[in-house]
Amino acid sequence: MANINKKIEKVLARRVEQILPSKEKLGRLMKKQRIRLYLGIDPTGEKLHLGHTITLRKLREFADLGHQSILVIGTGTVLTGDP
Repeated sequence: MANINKKIEKVLARRVEQILPSKEKLGRLMKKQRIRLYLGIDPTGEKLHLGHTITLRKLREFADLGHQSILVIGTGTVLTGDP
């Protein structure tokens, strides 16, 4: 159990500027249940750049901990204007 706590702490601290409402609340939630994360990307957007790989890596880190990461490219994201 201590190992998973260290992994959660690392995911919540590394390459993270801010967590709302708080890192502690998200950490407790992650220990109790599986969470779902979503990222929508518009492949036609002019603002899509290599910096977005940080977000993609973070999705992968959550997935590696057993949480559900959803990445949507195109379709509805193009219509709503996701970056």
